[in-house]
Amino acid sequence: MRRSSWLLATFFLWGCAKVLSVQEIPQIVLGEATFFPTIEAHTDASIVGGNRVEVLLNGDETFPAMLRDVKSAKSTITFAQYLYKDGSIARDLAAAFAERCRAGVSAHILLDSHGSGNAPAKIIALMRDAGCQVEYFRRIDAQGIIFPWKLLRYNYRSHRRILVIDGRIGFTGGYGISEAWTGDGRTPEHWRDTNARIEGPVVKFLQAAFAESWLETTGVAIGGDGYFPRLEPRGNTPGQIVKSSPAGGSFQNYMLFLLSIGSARQSILITNPYFIPDDVI
Repeated sequence: MRRSSWLLATFFLWGCAKVLSVQEIPQIVLGEATFFPTIEAHTDASIVGGNRVEVLLNGDETFPAMLRDVKSAKSTITFAQYLYKDGSIARDLAAAFAERCRAGVSAHILLDSHGSGNAPAKIIALMRDAGCQVEYFRRIDAQGIIFPWKLLRYNYRSHRRILVIDGRIGFTGGYGISEAWTGDGRTPEHWRDTNARIEGPVVKFLQAAFAESWLETTGVAIGGDGYFPRLEPRGNTPGQIVKSSPAGGSFQNYMLFLLSIGSARQSILITNPYFIPDDVI
């Protein structure tokens, strides 16, 4: 292997997150008074009540709800996405963003520069020309010039899927903006995915995850009533947003899964595209 290849591999592997060794976990049970405080302690994320969570299966349920709520935005839209590819949903979503921006809504759109690097220029121009702010997370180039030192962080991507409307309605899940995510999850060459539409106090933590990535990318801190309004209870579901990013959080997510699985007494249901449990799990 050439020296340059060794250096590139070193850049990508250097600093990769290593999960701490967990030798023993507490005997907690879902529903007991100690369950939520223990989860909060090991995930560094609050659990708050008063939320309404709607589970959305596949594109047939997810994208119509997203488009409906985007079109109803009155003040702000924040949107983070790893994968944005050409197709009908990509064009429909961009058109909805653009229409709201022309109506005076402030829209912040953050695309990962690797996963969305091939997003059609016409789609990006449609949003920008309408006044939407479109940025790319961790670009290594500007105007065709590559900055070698940025390769050190290139492998640390943003896989966050976040959509927040007016600071009050949030969407998250595993969806990408691509024709592969449209449909009912049963069609060949299409993905099956589970997503969620959220209302209530926990939405502010989803917005906080977006704000963190936007600040790193642009140096601009978002805030105020349009982004973080006072959120009244909208339901009876406790909610928690455990965020991870290239800066950290992977271990907190690991502990969330580990403690939750360990607390089960009747059943465990798992839906995940990546199933590589370690010995402790």
